[in-house]
Amino acid sequence: HALELSHDCGLPEAVPAALRRRLILGSQEAPFIIQTLDWPSAHLVAHMVAIITSEVLGIETLLREPEPSSTAGIMRLAGCFQEAVMEYACGEHRTDAPHVTLEAWDSDLMDGIAGLRKAVGDRMPIDLGSVGYDGFETLYVPRAPRVSALAGEGLALEFYRSYNRTWHNPAKYFNTINDIPTDGMLECRRTKMYSSAMIEQYLKVTGDYDGVELANGNFVAKCQGGESGFWWFSPACRGQPETCIPFMDSGNGWFVDVIMQWATAHRMPLAVGVGTWAKYASIAYSADLLLYWWSPDNTFIDVAPVPVKMPRHNADQWSDSVKLTDVAKVTLRKWAHHDLPTADGRLMEFLERFSINTQQVMGLLMQTKHGKTNGQIACEWLKASTDDWISWVPFDTDCAPGWGMINQAGDYAENRSAASSCAWCLPGTYSKAMRDAQGFTHVCAPCPVAT
Repeated sequence: HALELSHDCGLPEAVPAALRRRLILGSQEAPFIIQTLDWPSAHLVAHMVAIITSEVLGIETLLREPEPSSTAGIMRLAGCFQEAVMEYACGEHRTDAPHVTLEAWDSDLMDGIAGLRKAVGDRMPIDLGSVGYDGFETLYVPRAPRVSALAGEGLALEFYRSYNRTWHNPAKYFNTINDIPTDGMLECRRTKMYSSAMIEQYLKVTGDYDGVELANGNFVAKCQGGESGFWWFSPACRGQPETCIPFMDSGNGWFVDVIMQWATAHRMPLAVGVGTWAKYASIAYSADLLLYWWSPDNTFIDVAPVPVKMPRHNADQWSDSVKLTDVAKVTLRKWAHHDLPTADGRLMEFLERFSINTQQVMGLLMQTKHGKTNGQIACEWLKASTDDWISWVPFDTDCAPGWGMINQAGDYAENRSAASSCAWCLPGTYSKAMRDAQGFTHVCAPCPVAT
């Protein structure tokens, strides 16, 4: 996959490109490679890290062409480069693996951490913790219908009970399915609505046999127009489809298993449809409807959707695929190559400290709508917000575990006043933690006798 140089930002006192060093992993010398992931917020944080590692830490840094999933990104760190990552299979192991990936979704690890560890063995990447903000996916309502409902009758469309058809008529604040052309929509048979396993679980939870039908001996969603139809109607509006609120999803129907259970259990009058990415990404700008969306992301940021608050998440129910309550937030993590701690302890310390919050990343994503590149946005934020990130950068003598302070001659140093940098502790010594006025660091101390 293609590699690109990190953005030339020109931070104050930036290390010149010609003086930037490479990493040494085992017997190989290589630039620091960031495995990008293919969504907007992951691109932004990758560029942010790349600018700091190159210009502040003085390490030659490259960005690797993005991978489409968190699983694929983490597998690349382990040197697994097979094209398909639908299962944890490493394929041919390569030594030119990238060194870090940022904003990997826990929920994307198909068999969990245990499955990943089993596949890659001793090449298991290192979990460096959260990037600072969580991921969240749910039902969203855009600004226009929300404002109209509140002004018209004090109806709060950001709360799920406001959609209960027994007591309210929220559909009057939205377009109908007749207002939404079906070009760019996927037939139900091409989505998860034709997954027999999913529909059988839906039946088990809701008992809504009127909302399903048999196709080739399997239960599938009963869509208007059959297998070539585009919309599934919830019980609250099934008898009068013109009173259904359109809900748009994408992919293969990423969220339909959840939204179908919600709509039926909470009497929400929804018409559930799935569009191509182009249809999905544009529809909220031409029609008032409900959306599947997630945070952080910039797709609908201009129409200011907010999450519809559902009942508090019940983890026990969700573990049984009973999805009647809110979706849990997902930890978004940083993962590093298993050899990176021995290559550069200061780099590892920086990566562990790196942390921005939801408000910061959403503010940066807003700027992507104005024609700026990810590198430009990251650079401008770093220049304007030094106080927000300077604490991520360790002092030259902030030595990570496994490392210890050395002086300019390369000899071990016992305190910062005599030290200039850090080095990996050699056999016969161990990395001993210490704390001084500047904070925690490590020294290389002789191993006790007979250990």
